[in-house]
Amino acid sequence: MDTKNISIILSIDFTKAGPILQQLYSPDPRGAKPRDPVKMLKAITVMVVEGYTSVTKWVEATRKDEIYSGLIGFKKEEMPGVGTYYDFFDRLVDGEYHKPCSHRVKKSSIEKGLHRRNLKKEKDAKKLEDDGRAKTVKLCEKLINETELPNPDDLQNRLQELLNKLAIEESIKRKLIDPANLETCGDGSCLETGASPHGKPICDCRKNGNYKCSCDRLYTDKTADWGYDSYREIYYFGDKFYQITTSNSRHDLALSISIYPASHTDFTMGMETYDRFIKSSRSLGITITKAVMDAGHDGIGVYEYFDKKGIKPAIALNPRTPSTKERNALSENGIPLCPAGLEMRFCSRDAKRRRQYFNCPVKRPTRRDGKYFFIAHPEECPFKHLCQPDTSMGPVAYVSEKADLRLHPVIRRGSDEYKRLMKLRSGVERSNNMKKDVYKLARTEHRRASIYLIKLYIISIIEHAHAWLMEDLKTNSLDQLSQHFLPLPQAA
Repeated sequence: MDTKNISIILSIDFTKAGPILQQLYSPDPRGAKPRDPVKMLKAITVMVVEGYTSVTKWVEATRKDEIYSGLIGFKKEEMPGVGTYYDFFDRLVDGEYHKPCSHRVKKSSIEKGLHRRNLKKEKDAKKLEDDGRAKTVKLCEKLINETELPNPDDLQNRLQELLNKLAIEESIKRKLIDPANLETCGDGSCLETGASPHGKPICDCRKNGNYKCSCDRLYTDKTADWGYDSYREIYYFGDKFYQITTSNSRHDLALSISIYPASHTDFTMGMETYDRFIKSSRSLGITITKAVMDAGHDGIGVYEYFDKKGIKPAIALNPRTPSTKERNALSENGIPLCPAGLEMRFCSRDAKRRRQYFNCPVKRPTRRDGKYFFIAHPEECPFKHLCQPDTSMGPVAYVSEKADLRLHPVIRRGSDEYKRLMKLRSGVERSNNMKKDVYKLARTEHRRASIYLIKLYIISIIEHAHAWLMEDLKTNSLDQLSQHFLPLPQAA
């Protein structure tokens, strides 16, 4: 294990996770005393940072190399086995400990085993839910009506608390995150499941020569379904995770993550993930000011949601979405066109009326001898003459942001602010690739979305710790920093 990874692990204060994790265990355990949950979380974090995708191979490594036991805090002969790790995963999924009861079914037990499913019927059921309105509009109404409700007490909420305590709070202290003016980016990414996409037939159709029947089948993954990976241009069977990040500090820092079946779109995943993060970040005093997204989020309900939340969106127009530019004489960027067909020049914005004003593109302002006036350049006009030669700015047009938030957003497409924010958006894509490639999540074969989500949050904590280390290396060398960590803590 290299010094860099050791420094990353020891810079994380895992003791802050104690109150959250202790609720998962019985206050009065019978039989053998359970493993310290804080050390279990640290052990999984070391496993991830070392690049192990198999718990079995990780357990073998911990029993051969004493550096792992010293770093985690267990004695070498007390290092947990494979079953202990999966028991810890189950406890995170199940939540607060309750005494065994025949009326209570653990969430982790529901996820395991074989599940009788019919993917075609599930797909058809989703189509029947469509009442003709845009999904984003319906979801916006639902989320706004539930503004005062807390997040559900589920796995994602517990993992978000761990991320807040172990990473985001420290990044705020180190001024890597500005809580008063948080500019965020959101994007989804694909994850193939380790389960078979074909399922196990339980009917007798094959005996009769029918190998393409539509009967129910048994699947080992309860939630995975078919989706389209636009980057690789293939269909896949699995899940999608959606991530919110910030990159203003020159580091790509994860803020919140959700996981969904592969058939979900960025439209709905983005709104739901942002809504959960807004609620969970209240305790941190975070105010989200901007949300930067790609064309996969270009839905009217998305703009309405952010407008009601007081967040300025910067979203690229989707070329496949039906446009109203011909009806409204607008360009692809939502800017009014002059009689000659050129994009008009942005002049000013009336914040009170929420209007954006545009003027003739060949009449531009200048300042000479302390005076401000417009100069016309008719040679640049396709007509080679001015439409309104008697006016200094004309023709003039305005668009109402309230009339169409999608075509007339607060942050104008093509503006310097829009271009700056779009450059930040690559940060969320780098973080997605980091999780899938560097930490080998794409090569990990799990049959439960919950375990993927746990690892996604652990990698997010590691990303924060890595950013802290990079900041410390600006003033100290790695050898100097290692003196604060070495020798390693003695095994308990």
